[in-house]
Order: sequence, then C-alpha cells, then structure tokens
Amino acid sequence: GASTINEVALFGRPSILVPLPHWLADNHQFYNAKTLADVGGALLLEQTQATPQALGALIVDLLQNEDKRLELAQKAIPQAHVNAAGDAAAAIAKLIEQNA
Repeated sequence: GASTINEVALFGRPSILVPLPHWLADNHQFYNAKTLADVGGALLLEQTQATPQALGALIVDLLQNEDKRLELAQKAIPQAHVNAAGDAAAAIAKLIEQNA
C-alpha cells in the first residue's frame, strides 16, 4: 500500500502499480497509486484492465525505453516522504498516549 508507494518514490524506481480492487478499504490502494501516477512517477494499471497482454506491453515498453524509466524515477523521487515510518510511529504513540 502506501509504504510501497513511498519506497518506490524514495528509491526512484520506475514502477507499474496494480492496486487491489475497490472493495479493499475504500479503494485506498488505487488512490495511493494514482497519487504517484498523476505526477508521472509511476504507471497505473487497474486490476480490471490487468490482462497478461496489457501488463506485458507496459513491461516491454519500459524495458525498451530507458528515457521513460528515467522520467518515472525522476518524477517519483520528489514524492517520497523520507521519514514516513518514523512519523507514523510517532502518530501512533501519540494516539496511544491520548487514549491511555
């Protein structure tokens, strides 16, 4: 989910994101993936469209197109939240403290 999106961005890896369908927690995986795809930092392939042919075409295109891979990586990196895990842990600790 969100952690994967952040790691893709943090390490500047070109990616094809195929989120789980909408029935999972209000479609959060789609919206997380869309956030990165909307800025050009990833390719988004909805699971309903993820045929072997569609996914294969995207993979082949990326393998053959170094400029596209570099573009995806360069646009992903600024989207990373460097201390996401630490911030999440701090927020959880604060909630625990408030409800103790």
